Amino acid sequence: MPQQKPVDDWEDVDDWQDVSTPAPNTPAVQPVEEPEPSGFFSRAWHAVSDPLTDAPSRFARSIGDYIDQPSLATSPTGEGGIGDYLRERAAMVKGFGAGAMQGVGDLVSGFTSPLNIATTLATGGASTAAKAGLPQIARGLSLGSKALAAPVILHGAGNVLSPESTLAERGQGLVEMAGGGAAALHTPSAKPVTAGTVAAETAAKEVKGTTVPKAVTEAGDIVDKFAEYRKVPVGTKYTVKPENMTRRKMADAIKLGFEYEGLNDDGRIMLKKTKPSPDVKMPETPEMEASAWAEAANLPRTLMASMDMSAPLRQGLGLIHKKAFWTSLPDMVKAWGSEEAYRGIMDSITDDPIFKKTVNARGEIQPSFAEKSGLQLTDLRNMTRREESIMSQWAEQVPGVRRSNRAYTAFLNKLRADTFKQMTNDFGSYSGMDVKNNLALSKSIADFVNTASGRGSLGAAEPAAKVLSSLLFSPRLIASRLGMMAKGGQAVFSPETYMVSNPSVRREYLKSLFAIAATAGTFTQLMRMAGASVETDPASSDFGKPKIGNTRIDPYGGFQQYIVAAQRMMPEMDLSPIGLGEIGGKMKSTTTDKEYNLGDSGFGRSNRADVLFRFLRSKTNPIINFGWGLLAGKKELSGKQMQLGYNPDQGMVENLFQNSMAQRFLPMLSQDIYDLINDEETPAPAKGLAAFLASLGMGSQTYGNER
Repeated sequence: MPQQKPVDDWEDVDDWQDVSTPAPNTPAVQPVEEPEPSGFFSRAWHAVSDPLTDAPSRFARSIGDYIDQPSLATSPTGEGGIGDYLRERAAMVKGFGAGAMQGVGDLVSGFTSPLNIATTLATGGASTAAKAGLPQIARGLSLGSKALAAPVILHGAGNVLSPESTLAERGQGLVEMAGGGAAALHTPSAKPVTAGTVAAETAAKEVKGTTVPKAVTEAGDIVDKFAEYRKVPVGTKYTVKPENMTRRKMADAIKLGFEYEGLNDDGRIMLKKTKPSPDVKMPETPEMEASAWAEAANLPRTLMASMDMSAPLRQGLGLIHKKAFWTSLPDMVKAWGSEEAYRGIMDSITDDPIFKKTVNARGEIQPSFAEKSGLQLTDLRNMTRREESIMSQWAEQVPGVRRSNRAYTAFLNKLRADTFKQMTNDFGSYSGMDVKNNLALSKSIADFVNTASGRGSLGAAEPAAKVLSSLLFSPRLIASRLGMMAKGGQAVFSPETYMVSNPSVRREYLKSLFAIAATAGTFTQLMRMAGASVETDPASSDFGKPKIGNTRIDPYGGFQQYIVAAQRMMPEMDLSPIGLGEIGGKMKSTTTDKEYNLGDSGFGRSNRADVLFRFLRSKTNPIINFGWGLLAGKKELSGKQMQLGYNPDQGMVENLFQNSMAQRFLPMLSQDIYDLINDEETPAPAKGLAAFLASLGMGSQTYGNER
């Protein structure tokens, strides 16, 4: 969707100076000794939370001092021009590097505190005991880790909320909250190993002296185990309880090449495979083209979402804490490079047993385990199975669009498939449950994976998915963001996830939200250290976004807009007693810094209805958005007049990127880069960083003030 420029403003970045290295002939600044803690509880807290050694801090500080030493290359000359500009930028980079190095040193030192060491040992020991089949020890260590995590979370929250905390202390506080939260949520379960389990597995492998696949126990399960029975060699024998062999199952066994050999001395039916099972070729995913109307409706959206690799930091941000997120990145690049690599990645997924379709004895195609669970995997061959923002095949006639669509699809499919497989395996190992025979649990896991990767369920509106896709830019992404915050993967706006869903899956939702908050918080703190300003008022659409010059960067993967909208729509509340001030029913301009009460009446004043309609318009399909603008007095969402014709006073490029109709067909990344190039307030390094992050899905907006 074209970048709708909200009405916003920015505050000048305060100048700062690194005093870690004294200037020549200037006495060194003497460190201020911290007062000794008074009181028993204060002394006890420092005893368990203070680092055992500050060697990492001192080492990092010495490196930081070396990095930030003044030099001729970075010393100001007063000459002006590009030379001074480059020197200022170099000094900023050196200052950022020195600060970051010192922050890392303090963080490493913090991990050596007795409390952090004990928490780490308890958490790791619980997992080790669980895998070793020691449930009581695992539970004891898990409870211990939860108890130890509580003061870590409280201390971290205190550092973050305290107005006297430094940036380094706030950053360390965020890490303590995330680490403590992970320890509190981590609850491994041990899988008991008993003699009965071993005996059952041994019996499953041996029937009448013939070795059979581990998964095969009874030939009476012939329909359910058809894939395994097709593979067993000719001559394999089975015995089955008569009550487990119906006429239908016997007919299926005969179709698979088995013959009835009578009853044995125990009264069990004897079967023997006398000929190979018939070869059945699985049908390939059918090519399905969309109607001309559907192609035309989806063409602008597909073009706008192309020419980048935005899936990781947009749809995939909710799984950034999973190993699969990082291992899927190389596959995304490979898929961008060639069609053959893309097909190879897709085939590697569908060849896995839990993603592979099968054919039963009656020749009926059976869905894979992942499909039965509801995992959403997409493909470019079939219009109905494409990712919702790239549904036009016409757009792929434009050079570069097919490449970005391949990268987008391959990354999300690999991420979802690997995460689903890893979670089903881990849940089975820790809980001792057979997840593949627990469809309710596997569906909960699949719902989480879908939701966390930007493909949320539309619930009761699922039959109207095509209609919603024609009206909205990305309805499933909207559902996923709302789902992460409020639903349980079953029905939109239901609090089921955090109340009655499977505890293990509920923890995964919470871990995902913690991961998003920790990633965004760390990025924001680093940007602050580099000189960016950050809006702290949730009434502003710049809330939480680092801002350098006229450029804002959004690290929240689409969640921030819902928080701001909720604050504006909710009733006014005074939360000053708990330190949050007055919230609700307010809107702050980002270009004038003026704050408006949305409950005030008066001509020309915005109210909650205006806010709701602007929010809804920002989520619409490009064609609907354009039509809405025409009906709204030919005005864009930002309030600017729509440019529909050719302006002879502008060049060809300016006409292209400023024309309201052309904007609905230009890639969003190209529009972001155009705004960055033409902005004179944003420093060059910040422009490069914003363009790079935008290509990976971290949104940026560039526009000036109206003071």
